[in-house]
Amino acid sequence: LRTAAATQQSGPELLSPTSQFTPPPYPDLHLDEGAFVLLDLANIWIAGQQLLGRQKASTMILDLDALLAIILRRGAAVAHERKCVLARAFCSPDSGIPMPRHDLVELDFGSRNAFTGREKQVDTKIVRVMSMDLGVQAYLDRPGDKTRTYILVSGDGDYADVIRMALEGGFFVEVWCFKASRNAEYTGIASQENSRLSVYNLDDYVHRFLTPRRSSR
Repeated sequence: LRTAAATQQSGPELLSPTSQFTPPPYPDLHLDEGAFVLLDLANIWIAGQQLLGRQKASTMILDLDALLAIILRRGAAVAHERKCVLARAFCSPDSGIPMPRHDLVELDFGSRNAFTGREKQVDTKIVRVMSMDLGVQAYLDRPGDKTRTYILVSGDGDYADVIRMALEGGFFVEVWCFKASRNAEYTGIASQENSRLSVYNLDDYVHRFLTPRRSSR
């Protein structure tokens, strides 16, 4: 990992798809206890632009390390210390999202569907990674409330089924998203009695992870 001093000296270098992260071979096996964080970058970036206004958002960068720190410190539905066993962000290679280099979050660049142009591959990869870890946890026969909290950073309703799978397995789940992008299904599940799903608004923290772009010297 790079040191903080090295980060300060290098300035706010922005990432490009060719300079960051080759996805590891699947399956991913995460046997340690802790939070399992999956981020849908397109959903975060588009909803953030809508909240701030596109003109203002065009001068901002998405600080993934700052976003992860907010999530790990502010979430409440955990029975373990807020240790993170995986933090992976997914986006298409042509997303154009400006991000400074970071140490805590892996990037996995997918691709757009050639026919629809939509980023369904991103949704599919997130569901696959989470489903595989759910299978590992079930095989280990661990009580979910003591070992794993699944955290999805997206308001996209395509994740509702895998969230239900996690809840039925006894795990806590958190959904972090902007109010405008939140699927109503998540609010409904979270409002049920004794629900293990918590929903958090990113609107309250937007200026802490969408920050003004500074020129490097």
